[in-house]
Amino acid sequence: MTASNWVQVGVGGVVIAVGVAIVVFRVRLARANAAAQRATSGRLGEAIARRGATPMWTAVVGGVFILIGCGATVDGILKLAGVLAPSVPQ
Repeated sequence: MTASNWVQVGVGGVVIAVGVAIVVFRVRLARANAAAQRATSGRLGEAIARRGATPMWTAVVGGVFILIGCGATVDGILKLAGVLAPSVPQ
């Protein structure tokens, strides 16, 4: 058991929480993203905002965050349990 494994479990939990927040607030985030794209890119930003800044894609990003966080957390827990070799040689 090393400290890096505990850090990995903690960071994985934080990434999961961020992913859940992205999914929960996806509509607000998509609107803010679309407004930022329109403001910074003019006409091109308008077309990009219409296609890319949708709540569905924002939810996909949140889902990816959740998957990465779950993977990091499970890996850290398995290393703490001794099932997997530790990341840092001892």
